[in-house]
Amino acid sequence: MQVFVFDIETVPDTASAQRLLGLEGLDPRAVAEAMAGLRRAETGGSEFPRMYLHRIVVISIAMRQGDRFRVWSIGDEGDDESTIV
Repeated sequence: MQVFVFDIETVPDTASAQRLLGLEGLDPRAVAEAMAGLRRAETGGSEFPRMYLHRIVVISIAMRQGDRFRVWSIGDEGDDESTIV
C-alpha cells in the first residue's frame, strides 16, 4: 500500500493584500499587521488570512510504500511560488 501526505506551508501574501485591501504605501510588516487586524475583526478572533491572501513557500511530502518511509520538501529559500508549485 502507498500513502502520500502533502503539507503546504504558506505566509501572508502582503503584496497581494496591498492591492486587494487598499494598503498601498505600507511596508510589508505593517501590511501583515493590518491583515491580522482586519481578519480578527471579521472573524471575532482568528487572524488566519483568507486562503487567497497566502503565498506558498514550501511543499513537504511524506510517502509510505510498504516498509519504506520517505520525507522531502519542494522549495528552497528564495524560490517564488510558481517555481515551487
